[in-house]
Parts: sequence; structure tokens; C-alpha cells
Amino acid sequence: MDVAKQETRRTKPPSDADYRRGRLAALGRAVEELTPLRAVVQEPADQGLILYVTPAYSSDARETVACERRRDGTWCFLYEWGDPICPADDIMRAARAVASIMGIRL
Repeated sequence: MDVAKQETRRTKPPSDADYRRGRLAALGRAVEELTPLRAVVQEPADQGLILYVTPAYSSDARETVACERRRDGTWCFLYEWGDPICPADDIMRAARAVASIMGIRL
């Protein structure tokens, strides 16, 4: 493979699915580092990529977070009912919001 093709491959922007998965995974890591919650990125057939957040000791209570591109082209984390949490680049803000909705104060 020539150098030009390698450069193109390296600089190609991630697909929407790759970006979404990366943002959700980063949020999951932040939630797990800051709280006693567990976070897992999953892809149910009927929902696309989502982050499930549950207490480590129980799966009865849960929060589902999505990451979607808005009409203006920016990415945003969303609660399962569709309300925005914050821009997808603000991982710590999103982690604090998810922790709060799950009853954890940081």
C-alpha cells in the first residue's frame, strides 16, 4: 500500500456508528470510574447502540442513554425518553447527569 492510501485511511473520519459507540463507551467508563454503577454498551435489534447503566448490586433500576446526531450536525447524549443530557463531547457532564438521575450525588 502506498503512503497516500495509508494517510487517507488514517485521516478518514469515523462512521456515525463508530463515533456513537466510542462516545457511549467513553461515557460508560466515566460512569464506572466515578460511581458504583455498571455501564454496558449494547445494540438491541429494536434500538440501535445504547448505554445501559445499572446499580452494581441490582439490575431492577436502570437508565438507558443514547448518542445521536442532531439536525445541526452536533452529537448529543439523550435520556431514553428523548430529552438531551448534554453534548457528546462533554463526557464528565453526562456522567454526572446519569449518576444524578440514578440517585447518586457526586
